[in-house]
Amino acid sequence: NLQPEESKAWSLGTTVDILDNLTLDVSWWKFEFDNKIATQSPTDVVREFPNGSPENPVVRDSTGRIVSVTARFFNQASVVTEGVDFGVSYFRSLGRGDLNLNLSGTYVSHYKLQDRPGGPIYDPAGATHDRLTAPPQSDLRFNARATWTSGPHSITGLLRYYSPLEFTLDPTIEISAFTPLDLAYTYTM
Repeated sequence: NLQPEESKAWSLGTTVDILDNLTLDVSWWKFEFDNKIATQSPTDVVREFPNGSPENPVVRDSTGRIVSVTARFFNQASVVTEGVDFGVSYFRSLGRGDLNLNLSGTYVSHYKLQDRPGGPIYDPAGATHDRLTAPPQSDLRFNARATWTSGPHSITGLLRYYSPLEFTLDPTIEISAFTPLDLAYTYTM
């Protein structure tokens, strides 16, 4: 019974060279989906049909432990998401090499999801969405990158940031922000 997904998309953005070697990018966007194709959560399948159903078999071993769950595609009633993408880039030639600095990210200001017509409307931005069809969604995430290049040598540091998430199974618990750092050295022959 899968129906075609339909969507409307709007975006408006600008790129401005503020100073020599300094560029700013800002874009607002909004997406509206009807009949968005999504995948059932295996957890939802087991919660609704502990022993499975003809459409969603649940296979258990001799001890009753779940071995596999078949989750199917379905149409969500609606999904509306809106936010801003931003970026700042800076380039500077130094005496012994070049320096590139970049900061880019996304802020999700609005995210509403309804799985079934007439069903509850969820706001999954900034939450883990346990037992929902939406993946965990930080409402703010960005990358900050610095690269120094001199001849065949290049060194890059990349810091990624993901804002805290509310643990939806227990809203008193917050999953801390996640900020990994990647370092890379490249030699070009």
